[in-house]
Amino acid sequence: MSFPGRLMPVSGTVRSAVACRYLSSVIKKFLRVVALSLVLSPLALPSAADAAVPSAPKVLCLADAVEQISVADESRDGYTRDKFKHWGTGLDPADGCNRRAGVLLSEAIVAPDRRTT
Repeated sequence: MSFPGRLMPVSGTVRSAVACRYLSSVIKKFLRVVALSLVLSPLALPSAADAAVPSAPKVLCLADAVEQISVADESRDGYTRDKFKHWGTGLDPADGCNRRAGVLLSEAIVAPDRRTT
């Protein structure tokens, strides 16, 4: 029986053989890529001879370590309070205390004298 203009139906055995060949070719290509990456990976990684041996950390006493801290004058270049819009008027706008001052007052270790502010 012929099927003009159409492909002949494929039996299950032929279909599975074609699928098996296709799968085999995909696996071979995958294995080639894996083998190539295994061959080339040592070229991408630094060798043990190239790696620098880390030196032992320098141990200082506290006084010597503090002396190594650089001290500089405070610089407020670029700072303006207007950039911090989130500090609003607080819960009670009549007390003249904004949120920032309220937080500072609530977190103060020693209660400040509010008459001087």
